[in-house]
Amino acid sequence: MQYGGMTNTPTPNPLPEVLSQDHVFLAVESTDLNGRIIKIQIADNNGNLILDTLIHPRWKIKKGNAQLKHHITDEMASSAPRWKDLLPTIANLTQGKKVIVYNAKFMNAVFYTTSLKYHTPYLNLDLFCLMEATAQIIGVWSEYRQAYIPVKLFDACFDNNIKYNDHKKALMLYELANVLKTK
Repeated sequence: MQYGGMTNTPTPNPLPEVLSQDHVFLAVESTDLNGRIIKIQIADNNGNLILDTLIHPRWKIKKGNAQLKHHITDEMASSAPRWKDLLPTIANLTQGKKVIVYNAKFMNAVFYTTSLKYHTPYLNLDLFCLMEATAQIIGVWSEYRQAYIPVKLFDACFDNNIKYNDHKKALMLYELANVLKTK
């Protein structure tokens, strides 16, 4: 089908190829869109949580949209491990693996900001954006953007009969990827 001189040819589903590689699923919560990571989860390729922890924020968690969404308070994270202490574990669990996330642009930004604010090395992950793959597989093409319209994680889960659980996002990513790989 031709659109304004560009061709919108469906591309093959990337998930079978990605899921055939050694991979993990990673989800985070942050203090705000440009803030620090205060919760991290990593699930292995069998859907087992191998890391699920809050992270000590070092500074107060701002009361705002992010805090209203994840409900993580200063008191909850006060005894959690610090970022610098978790970084070797995160690096070990992701090294040499495709890291499947929802919204790779946000993940890159929040890892960069967290490392910058804590004066730790930036962990360069081999990210695969499940949000972009979901948009390609079940989304709608935008003539204006000349791209697929991103699908919110809640909507992607709802549309695929996956129970949304804000506290176990890495497991939802595992379920979503395994449902979408057959579409």
